[in-house]
Amino acid sequence: RALKDGLRPIIDRYRLPAYVTGIGAKGSVTYSPTEVREYRDTIGIDERVTYLAWLMQQNRGVFKSPWSKQETWTLSITHSDEDAQRYIDNFEEFAAAVAS
Repeated sequence: RALKDGLRPIIDRYRLPAYVTGIGAKGSVTYSPTEVREYRDTIGIDERVTYLAWLMQQNRGVFKSPWSKQETWTLSITHSDEDAQRYIDNFEEFAAAVAS
């Protein structure tokens, strides 16, 4: 929940065409201005954006699965509040870079 709650205001502040979803320990940021409901909705998503988001996290100490049409994460009991905050801080840096 901390990730979703931390990312939504950043998406709004930088006016990114993206949204956050999640249930339980699994979540994602989808870089689309409209909700993806089926595969065809993903065709227009620019994978360069998701690659950059993944790369910025990797280079700042957050190691995740490789990029795709959305930026996904899975949390575990070993993740701390500081881990979540690092992800959020990195995401804000990414958002500022792509919004400029």
